[in-house]
Amino acid sequence: MNLKDSLGRATGKLKDKALSAAFSAFLKDKVAPYGELVDLSLDSKAKSVEALVLLKGEAEAVRLVLEKYDFVEKDGRQWLILGPMFCSRPWLETLINDLLDQTLDQRRLDITDHKLARILAGIL
Repeated sequence: MNLKDSLGRATGKLKDKALSAAFSAFLKDKVAPYGELVDLSLDSKAKSVEALVLLKGEAEAVRLVLEKYDFVEKDGRQWLILGPMFCSRPWLETLINDLLDQTLDQRRLDITDHKLARILAGIL
């Protein structure tokens, strides 16, 4: 491995840490009614997100994994396209994926929150 590759990897990891922190801060209040966001890590190269959430009334944190995402701009609108979600609780995994399939057209989420759009734009 050469120096350029090493620097590229280090820069990517720093970028992912910064974006993970920003995304965690954004999601903290959104998760609060259901529990606490314990940890969140984003991998911009693999385009995946992993989170640990301690749901109210639960003794152990639930592990959630968004296996793939994409962020696109089309017709002046910004979209987050969500891939499959996996969860350490099978029933919750089924519920989440069913809700995403039923409520979002082609799993596309229209990003109207400018703060979130700036965070997501940094992922690309």
